[in-house]
Amino acid sequence: MPGSSPHITIIAPGPFWGLPDPLELWRARTLIGVLARREVLIRYASAGLGAAWALVTPLALVAAFSIGFGSVAGIRAPGDAPYWLWAWSGVLAWQCFAIPMSRGAAALIDNERLLGRVYLPRLALPLSAILAGSIDAMICAAALLAALVATGHQPGWQVLVLPAAVLLGVLLGTALGITLSALNARYRDLRHALPVLMQLLLLLCPVGYPAPTGDGLLARLLALNPLAPALDLMRWSLLPGIAPPSAAALAGSLACGLALLVVGAAVFRHHERTIVDRI
Repeated sequence: MPGSSPHITIIAPGPFWGLPDPLELWRARTLIGVLARREVLIRYASAGLGAAWALVTPLALVAAFSIGFGSVAGIRAPGDAPYWLWAWSGVLAWQCFAIPMSRGAAALIDNERLLGRVYLPRLALPLSAILAGSIDAMICAAALLAALVATGHQPGWQVLVLPAAVLLGVLLGTALGITLSALNARYRDLRHALPVLMQLLLLLCPVGYPAPTGDGLLARLLALNPLAPALDLMRWSLLPGIAPPSAAALAGSLACGLALLVVGAAVFRHHERTIVDRI
């Protein structure tokens, strides 16, 4: 209109340290959803098995644990369910952590061409990758619930706690994924070190073996693992005869996840000023 000034948006670097603007991310929520949908289509649209590939990795891990720990080592699962169901519930908890961590860490590198062409909140890329990866965990959870019902090991009322176990694992994985996404864009060695790190974390977490108890050094070290309460909570919510984790352990895991999320967001904000130049 005559006499009216056009609306101008000025995009300028934020403070050197701080946290991402939550309002900017909220305004970009539609973009995050579109990017997540694009991620899912790219991953499965051209695959012959489609989304069934989301079950290949967890079932392969369950088979490996069942052979290595269950048959060879003779480890018996706590509770009333067979070992393979117990291992599957642990793999599901591991996926809730590992998928956000690995997909988030690779998000900026995988979308480097997009970063150089248009402006968008940088944090939207790891968040959309994490959101897309949640489809894999949902498919694994649905298959596990079907297997529990089919084998006569239906979960009790504790299954209502399942979303809390999922969110706790996702919180920890997202916090590390956001941190690693910014560091991975700057230090490319992390891209090669990340698979090794994931394998080490898988072995250090009580996914395929029960966590040791008592006052021994190994038991005390594993008790410091913030993912262990999420594993225990997942198994208690799904399997009969499993003891619940302590409230203190859950509170410590939640506090650790929130602290890591704040630190990860601050690290991401610190590095996003130079991400486009370094990527």
